[in-house]
Amino acid sequence: MSYNTQIIKLEDSGERVTIIVDSGGMPVDLPSRYLLQKRDNRSAKTLSNLATNICQLYRWSEDNGHDIEARIKSGEVLGITEIDSLIRYLRLNRRQASLIENSKNNVVPMGAYVSGAMLTQKIDAVKGYLEWLGRVALEGRLITDPYCQVIAPAIKDLNDQLDIRKTPAKSAPRYGLTMGEQRF
Repeated sequence: MSYNTQIIKLEDSGERVTIIVDSGGMPVDLPSRYLLQKRDNRSAKTLSNLATNICQLYRWSEDNGHDIEARIKSGEVLGITEIDSLIRYLRLNRRQASLIENSKNNVVPMGAYVSGAMLTQKIDAVKGYLEWLGRVALEGRLITDPYCQVIAPAIKDLNDQLDIRKTPAKSAPRYGLTMGEQRF
């Protein structure tokens, strides 16, 4: 199944709504509900970027044979090797990654990776969505249900593991006159 973002213009208000659709053009339920919930305080472009990052999460899970929603509902979130695999997948520039997938030698071309700030943005988008999935999984459960005690700590541990793997942004040295030179 292929996941893509689609922007729909509402007829009555003219507002743009971002959803995630499958290869048949049908909306995917949970990611689309998540994006519809987020549209109150975000611009259409921000929601489009968020949807693109969530699509990337779903493509990674499909490529690796995982069902993200079922894993979160069961309390069995991603392991360390799966998190590392996800980060490697998020780090790739999608335009360059398609060239890698289509080539026979799997050589990574120059410029195939996103910047540290972009990777941080992608990780934050994935973290927010997985946290929301955890809350949805807990929604219909009783407090006495054993999964209630498992899901929330598992999501927190997953978020901590993702935070550790963020790439710190590099700041360029500042060029200009020193204070003494400015006074002179």
